[in-house]
Amino acid sequence: MHINVIDKPYKREYKVTKFSDKKILKITFNLGFREHQRVNMFMHQVIDDLLMNKELELQPTKYNLRGKAETVGDFRFVLIEEVLGNSNGLSSFDNFIMGLRLKLKKITVTPEKWFGLDTSVITKEAVPLNVVQTKVKRLTRIQ
Repeated sequence: MHINVIDKPYKREYKVTKFSDKKILKITFNLGFREHQRVNMFMHQVIDDLLMNKELELQPTKYNLRGKAETVGDFRFVLIEEVLGNSNGLSSFDNFIMGLRLKLKKITVTPEKWFGLDTSVITKEAVPLNVVQTKVKRLTRIQ
């Protein structure tokens, strides 16, 4: 999923790109700068549209009280959180600047609030940010 904020204040549109299989989709939202980014609500609407147009099939569910899938279940959103990696190869000054940038990111509005996501549907994943690849020195084997 990708969100573009566009110049038209109240524009709401989306584009669906299908990859090799009907189950792998990329959804691009084009939202006006005055629109609230309620991603959870928009995702349900897009999936319902895809189901009505027969572009997507309901997944069979094993544990359903009615025995068949009728609606789309809940979504889980994975938010990628950047952390400064240990082996980033930066100078002390650059390391300080990157650390400052990441600290500023922590005190600004969180992505959960920005995208209007409930905290119960979020998984945060920390990904090390390696800016410069350091050259790995070979080990020597001893007997």
